[in-house]
Amino acid sequence: MNNSKTSSAWVLGICLLLGLSALGYLLGDAAIRYKEYERTVTVKGLSEREYPADIVIWPIQFTTAARAIGLKFANDSNSTLGKIRKASQGQFSIEPRDTNNPQIKKVRVVSTVEYYLSD
Repeated sequence: MNNSKTSSAWVLGICLLLGLSALGYLLGDAAIRYKEYERTVTVKGLSEREYPADIVIWPIQFTTAARAIGLKFANDSNSTLGKIRKASQGQFSIEPRDTNNPQIKKVRVVSTVEYYLSD
């Protein structure tokens, strides 16, 4: 009687071990396959303009140029360009153009846009 309980416990333990091992393998494989589908392309750009004023209203137009570059990369890699995954503005500076013309400002913006890619 006691021997059958021990053998049943061993069988149950081995089944649990095999089941949890298989579950861990399947979840790990699914996570890797999920990350493979999340392909992205990152586009960085610099925009620099001069403005003869101390106050400037400058509409941000970097996303259209970044999208064109992303489309070129996607076409070269036989993919399609998806939505924007992440966009950020890095360095932003406003400086006088030179010492002789301090009223003319040089505005520099560095931007980064990351797009999803799909096959």
